[in-house]
Amino acid sequence: MNYSLQYAIGFSEEFTMALQEMDREILGSSIGTFLLVTTIRVVCLPLFHAIWAGISGYFLGLSAFSRSQKWAIILTGWAIAAVLHGLYNTFSSNLLGLIVMAFSILLFLTYLRNSQKMIRGARET
Repeated sequence: MNYSLQYAIGFSEEFTMALQEMDREILGSSIGTFLLVTTIRVVCLPLFHAIWAGISGYFLGLSAFSRSQKWAIILTGWAIAAVLHGLYNTFSSNLLGLIVMAFSILLFLTYLRNSQKMIRGARET
């Protein structure tokens, strides 16, 4: 899980820089808007990618405690992270993006808080 978080942070930093080169709408805006958006992306995107990688990693780890549902658990974690990431990418330019990110953070914290209960449930399957 440590490597997946490190990869997510490195990838998102590189991705953020690439976005700045491709995003004509922001480049055409005022310098203040450009600096604000760039700062938010540089600070937040690594955290967001780490959260989604953490969700996937959590389910990957959880799958180790279930023999009969191993692949279903892995695919569930991957699907949750992929859907949240896709929703964020789709709505990142408006308030819905912020809502998706807040939900992602709360979901990740909920998984961490209830991890022992989920491990017991996975062992029973």
